[in-house]
Amino acid sequence: MKRFTLLVFVLPFLVLNASSYAESHQIGSLDEKLKSLIPANEAGCSIGVFENGNALIKDGYGLANVELNVAMSNDNVHRMASVSKQFVAMAVRLLADQGAIKLENGISDYVENLPDYGTKVSINSIIGHTGGMGDYDLISTYGYPEDFKAKEGALNLKAISGHPMRIGNEDYLSV
Repeated sequence: MKRFTLLVFVLPFLVLNASSYAESHQIGSLDEKLKSLIPANEAGCSIGVFENGNALIKDGYGLANVELNVAMSNDNVHRMASVSKQFVAMAVRLLADQGAIKLENGISDYVENLPDYGTKVSINSIIGHTGGMGDYDLISTYGYPEDFKAKEGALNLKAISGHPMRIGNEDYLSV
């Protein structure tokens, strides 16, 4: 349990500092550090560090399934849900600081094929949980994602964008 707690607090800092490792060409030492922190016979994680579209490190550490002794790989799919929201928000903020996006712009300015909501759903409102979008967890109600999208009204706003907070995973999935 102590090792898990250590990983929860240390791993984000290792990943966030990965760019400094990349700049100084020390990806190998990051890989070694992760291997020492995450034993091959315990619950693991996947890591990806990219620079200019190139994977500097993309690997799995530890086990994906402890009961079945299945190793983690670099292509395991992880359901991140709320654990990743603070990292998404920070990444969006960095993009805004770099001038790549504007927080007051609508999400449809950057993401294609969204329905016409009849109102602007700003990136700021999404990050602040006032975007009004639904929750992709409802996909299980409809079956496959294609069925969910085809279901009339499934992707409609569930609240008025910019109004009282409503936490929804679909908001963050869009950014």
